[in-house]
Amino acid sequence: MRVIGIGLNKTGTTSLAAALNRLGIPCVHNPSLQKMAKILQRKLPEFQACCDYPVWIHWLALVAVYPKAKFILTWRPLDDWLVSRMAHVLRNQLRGRGWRSMDPEQDRRDWEQHNRAVREFFAGRQNFLELHICDGEGYEKLCPFLDLSQPAAAFPHKRRADEELKRLAAGKLYVADEPAILG
Repeated sequence: MRVIGIGLNKTGTTSLAAALNRLGIPCVHNPSLQKMAKILQRKLPEFQACCDYPVWIHWLALVAVYPKAKFILTWRPLDDWLVSRMAHVLRNQLRGRGWRSMDPEQDRRDWEQHNRAVREFFAGRQNFLELHICDGEGYEKLCPFLDLSQPAAAFPHKRRADEELKRLAAGKLYVADEPAILG
């Protein structure tokens, strides 16, 4: 089984990766461009799941390469997504990673266009799930979609935007307590 998370970054992709890993589906979260190229060329035999940037950019190519995969659109309300994205950009700027600045109007258009295009493409398809992790959805919706038993453990909700902003305000940078498999 292949699982491909095609939600924008800051929509619960870290939580999705952690959940998939806990379910025994190794997930590459935020793969490097080199690893993404190998996934698209089917040159990564151990590949089972991926999500976050640059996955969501290449979602249509991934559908063409892996048409039988299960696709998951993680989603959160636009205003919440913009807040989380702002915290993400600020954190990376503080780390000296040279991240771009925010462009709320362009980000708004990107959010709307991506979500609309994905929903229209997958309308009525059985290999598609929309998962609102940031609104509390988790294993109860994910496991039936993947034909897996729901674990007893709680769903791993990670990096909540409000918590990130509090850490940033206190001058603390995020440190992962349970990192997903990184590209």
